[in-house]
Amino acid sequence: MRIQTIAAMLAAAGSFALASPHAEAQKFPSHLKNCKKDREFEKVSAQYVVPAASGGAGVVQVVSQNYTCDNKETRNPTWHPLYGMKDPSGKLVVPYEYAKVLPFSTTGALVIDHGKDAYPKNLMYRTYVAGKGEGKERFDFQTALMLPPNNGCEQASGDISRQSVTAVFGEIWFGVGGGKSHVTVFSPEGTPRKLEYVGGEGIKPAVRRVGDVLLARWRDDQGAVRSGILDLAGRPVAPVLSDSSLWVTGKTGPGNFSADGCNAASLDLFIQGPSLDFNPANTFFGPLLIPVGRNGEPATLPKGAVGMFAAYPRKNTSSYTDAVPNTATMWGVVFPKGQGFEFTLNLGSPSEALIAAEGAPRFVELGRSNSFGGMVAAKSVADGKWRTYRSNTDIVVGDAGADFGISLASAEAVLNAEASRRDEGNRAAWAKEEARRAADHKRNWETARAAGRMCQYRVDISNTASEVQEYVLACGPGNFAGLPELAKAKGMSNDMLQQAYDNELRRTREQAQMRAKWEEDQRVLRMQNANKAPGASYIPGQWESAIRNAGNTAVDAINKSSDNWLEQRRDQYVADWQRSQRAY
Repeated sequence: MRIQTIAAMLAAAGSFALASPHAEAQKFPSHLKNCKKDREFEKVSAQYVVPAASGGAGVVQVVSQNYTCDNKETRNPTWHPLYGMKDPSGKLVVPYEYAKVLPFSTTGALVIDHGKDAYPKNLMYRTYVAGKGEGKERFDFQTALMLPPNNGCEQASGDISRQSVTAVFGEIWFGVGGGKSHVTVFSPEGTPRKLEYVGGEGIKPAVRRVGDVLLARWRDDQGAVRSGILDLAGRPVAPVLSDSSLWVTGKTGPGNFSADGCNAASLDLFIQGPSLDFNPANTFFGPLLIPVGRNGEPATLPKGAVGMFAAYPRKNTSSYTDAVPNTATMWGVVFPKGQGFEFTLNLGSPSEALIAAEGAPRFVELGRSNSFGGMVAAKSVADGKWRTYRSNTDIVVGDAGADFGISLASAEAVLNAEASRRDEGNRAAWAKEEARRAADHKRNWETARAAGRMCQYRVDISNTASEVQEYVLACGPGNFAGLPELAKAKGMSNDMLQQAYDNELRRTREQAQMRAKWEEDQRVLRMQNANKAPGASYIPGQWESAIRNAGNTAVDAINKSSDNWLEQRRDQYVADWQRSQRAY
């Protein structure tokens, strides 16, 4: 679609679908008729501030009636809610019939039904307006959701106004990898307003809420990103923008910077103006940023100001693909001066920077350093001195000076000294903790030693040389990885270490012999008791196999006297061996 078509589309009122006042209400789902009411039958599932069709705003509740059903296939109970909606007075205006209810006003919502079985497919959304019922038009959305203010983060309690309402929109993706989409936004009257062919490569999401407006973005035929600003009902409130950008202001504090989710101070939209750099190819200040207000119009600037810039721009390192890429903590407000400009600096959101700029001190040059988390330095108009600010704060560090390098070096000296003191404190705390750990280790090792379980514990560098030597000789150098190296570090000679290896080998052999003797004794015992006790177990072996294969007659003889039978077998073995010797 050409850009002229998109611009015309954004300016149009959108398609209009009347809901039938005689729309037939959905019946109770047949697959739930044999279900029982859940113990907590009625619940409030969600609460939203939404526009009132008559003006203003109100709080509605998405409510549910809940049923417990027995699944015949899994024989496990399943939970099934039927959703409806109550208006600000508590009156049920959308009946308990739906699988999903997304309110677009105090009297209407986007709904989807349950279908005719427990796992329906190919269901479509439709509108429901109190007094009119279900609309005729169906919407095959892949996604339908609410767009709350402030990204759904906590806001001032009791804020019931048009600025705090939630918008409803649905989306259908298409193209390779779902690159572009058709988006439908619903007005408070339930009128669908369609935005076609928005999004595209590198643009996610295609429609984003910024303050009290919706920002739709797409790529034109030449690949340039275009932006359209709409109100929460999908009506255009500004012309198509050729160049805009989103910025996140992160929450700040010493050593702290967070720009994700509810940790962000603000999300702001800017129109990008001309470059502030004498050479635009050598970017430092970047383009002049003209803030867009919550209502989608250019924000009010201080007298004489023309725009803003990020004092220390950063790229968002979030793993979320739809994260806003540009972040900052400090903003400069630009005032033209001669052939250049002056600026003020303020920590916080762009709107706060605009207010603070009214009487704030001005600067004429800006410097940055990547050291210590990223620092900003600025040269004052009043006295011509540079001042350096701690990372993510407006706290001056070091001495002010007429030279940027000297001022920065002073700041870094202070911060290096602070870091050294922190390191010293950390080392002291670590040494104290290490001493406690060593004392605990010593006590536990001595306890294990006294209990004859020394080899179940470990020695380490805190043990004495004699303790390590005793441990190695008693438990062997292979008792745990790294023990031979520890023993050598503690001064154990190679001869003594070899002796420990020999002792360990001897113990291993003795243990193997003892195990073999025990296993032989057990094997003979099992063989002697074979077939005497019903259910006695057999373990395959030479004698057991012979007994198994001897037949009933041999088994009866063995049961009468296994000792005689064994003796006969041994005598026969000796006789056979002697005959074989005589053959030579």
